Amino acid sequence: LTGQGSLPTIFNMQNYFKINSQQSTEGRWEMLVDYHQMTPPTAVIWNRPPTPDEIPYLEDTMSIQTSAVADIAQNLKSRLGNMNRLQAAAMITQEIQKLLVYKSDTETMPDTKDILKSGNGICFHFSILFSSIARALGIPTRSVSGLLIREDGMGAHAWNEIKIDDKTWWPIDPQTTDGRLFQRGYIPAVDFSKTSANFFS
Repeated sequence: LTGQGSLPTIFNMQNYFKINSQQSTEGRWEMLVDYHQMTPPTAVIWNRPPTPDEIPYLEDTMSIQTSAVADIAQNLKSRLGNMNRLQAAAMITQEIQKLLVYKSDTETMPDTKDILKSGNGICFHFSILFSSIARALGIPTRSVSGLLIREDGMGAHAWNEIKIDDKTWWPIDPQTTDGRLFQRGYIPAVDFSKTSANFFS
């Protein structure tokens, strides 16, 4: 990976890739990374009571509205049984596939309620909807934006991370049918889920 300016800050990188080397000279940076096989640790049961540090990732923001998805969450609860948080995330993404259709020219929508009403969205809308449903279920979740590297280039993307055990935030892409990252080129940059401000403003 290369770019201009100073070396970027990449949080939670251990669950995406390993940085083998990095350097910055004359206004450019270079990073050699190894997209190792990602194997998540054993996840806790989906309805485990939250720890104090997880509480902020269950709260509403101006964009993430759990009340707007209360019925959806209640329906999912009856089907989750003894699933762990990763399995529950897969169920949530399957539900989202029924609720949203990807449409690249979707207009900006400020919150969960408007996203559901539209039925269309881009990656940011999928991420907001996932966070809303997961938080309504009591699963600590954050919405992440960054870069997605493809064979034909790279561009901005948004996805999610869920807390699957006491210390691991595992990446989930709600645009896929089971939540797994569909390729390895994800570079997380910003956790925009803790703010109470409207992300789309």
